[in-house]
Amino acid sequence: MLPGTMLRHRERLGDAVLRCLETRMHIQGRSPRQLHVFDDPNRDERGWVLTVTHLDVLPLAELELGLRHGHAKLSPVTGIPGLPFGHDAIIAWAVDVVREKYSQEPDPWDLLGSRFTVTQLRELHDAVLGQPHKKDTFRRRMEPHLDALEQRATPPGSNGLGRPARIYRKRSEGDRVGSIMAQV
Repeated sequence: MLPGTMLRHRERLGDAVLRCLETRMHIQGRSPRQLHVFDDPNRDERGWVLTVTHLDVLPLAELELGLRHGHAKLSPVTGIPGLPFGHDAIIAWAVDVVREKYSQEPDPWDLLGSRFTVTQLRELHDAVLGQPHKKDTFRRRMEPHLDALEQRATPPGSNGLGRPARIYRKRSEGDRVGSIMAQV
């Protein structure tokens, strides 16, 4: 979504972002991070407008109120036709950042919650990347970033046959530093 707003007199940029999210999308309690400054003087035929973009990735459920009130429309990030004011470039930049972050970490925006299976994690990464990952390669790449829990999950609609999937959580930064030091 690309809600936008103008800064009010003496308003801080971060406050304007939060105000825009609340008034336009009914979203509170988020911490969007500055993404990039788009400053091409030819982006807007009305004049030179600086656009300071922010990025946050959140579960669909948090958008439902704004969508229900008609304040937003969901569209796939691929194939968006020529949006005005350079918004195509803004979306492409954001998609690249999100994909890069997901290529390095299990679930940087915690879309799956605190506990998940590797299959759920891979399906999330497949959706973010826009194409499937190889199961074994993905598991090997992610396991150093995960802690296996004693719990197991039976997939919804399962007939109970087969071994239930192991549940994982993301390894905390302190755990990763400790494991790296232990390996040295």
